[in-house]
Amino acid sequence: MAEQSLTHAMRFARAYNSRLFLLQVLDVPESAGARRSEELDRRLLKIQALGYLNSLAERVTGEGIKTECRVTEGRAPDQIMEFARDWRIDLIVLCAYGWGGVSPFPFGGSVQKIIAAPETSVMVIRPFHGRPGGEQRYGRVLVPLDGSQRAAWAASVVSGMVKNEAPEIVLLQVVGLPEMPRTRPLTCEEEELRRKFVECNRRAAAAYLEEIRIRFAASVPIRTRLEVSPHIVDTIDRVAEVENVDLIALTAHGASGVVGRSSGTTCQSIVLSAPRPVLVLQDKPARYREDSETRSSDWTERKIHAL
Repeated sequence: MAEQSLTHAMRFARAYNSRLFLLQVLDVPESAGARRSEELDRRLLKIQALGYLNSLAERVTGEGIKTECRVTEGRAPDQIMEFARDWRIDLIVLCAYGWGGVSPFPFGGSVQKIIAAPETSVMVIRPFHGRPGGEQRYGRVLVPLDGSQRAAWAASVVSGMVKNEAPEIVLLQVVGLPEMPRTRPLTCEEEELRRKFVECNRRAAAAYLEEIRIRFAASVPIRTRLEVSPHIVDTIDRVAEVENVDLIALTAHGASGVVGRSSGTTCQSIVLSAPRPVLVLQDKPARYREDSETRSSDWTERKIHAL
């Protein structure tokens, strides 16, 4: 299952001329190493793991992608995030489940902890989604927007990724209904007030979507969809199903702008509910602020880490 993330990671690495790291974490018991036989077992496991990664790397390097293999020991989530920090990884690509297989829970335990870390962009692959094996293609990508420039950045990343091909990007904005808690039904005046509020937001959303569409229409086919619904996440899931998209891409925070959290509520709900690959882009992580002026905005020469 974990290997299904590789074709997705290769796609990003090829599009952005990135370096691709293949990482495996060995779960070694704390008592290991107390005896010479245990130390030899650890070395053997490490050699086997490196051989496995090298066999995968042969397939990747054949595509002209710069690839490196790494094996570490310890708790998988801790080691993965430490590796991402040390090597300044820009994107972690992983499958929702690993050796433990599919479970009633949305993710495996390690994946859940990695998603919760507010540091790095993450792409989560649902097992057996789309065509098995071969290169993963995104015939249609859904980018949910919320009227913010942060959210529009996701459209920029996706258009850069697919600009040399001919897929379609669907820009979606869901205009929610304002909450008006009442112990009794709304009055006619209150209903009219809500209607005017929604119509105002709908017009602003339509203008915003058209602005984003025009900005990227020259490089990739783009369509826009505007929905009015009190259930934003359910509407995004429904549109993704109706449009039969291969990928949902969105920023972690959008209009909320709360960088201290791993992601906003809407983003978390989409990752949990979507039965298709989801790319969550961390917008301006704090660790990059000190050198943001020297870093490219188009991910050129950036590094991608695949599990």
